Amino acid sequence: AMTLSTKQRAFLRGLGQQLRPQVHIGHGGYSEAHVGALEDLLKRRELVKVRLLNTTEEDPDEVAARMAAAAGAAV
Repeated sequence: AMTLSTKQRAFLRGLGQQLRPQVHIGHGGYSEAHVGALEDLLKRRELVKVRLLNTTEEDPDEVAARMAAAAGAAV
């Protein structure tokens, strides 16, 4: 996985504010289907926004870490 500096992370968060979420995680939680969807999106774009809906019981930080590890990406 890659590591980003604080400045890089802040810059990308700023860019992410303008994006619409491309992956939604709901009551079913994070699954293998999300892994495939995320990999497909990352082939086409560098920055992907994910939304955890209120119906999920998963911890956002935990899901973000698992998604990044599966995709070889940084959060």
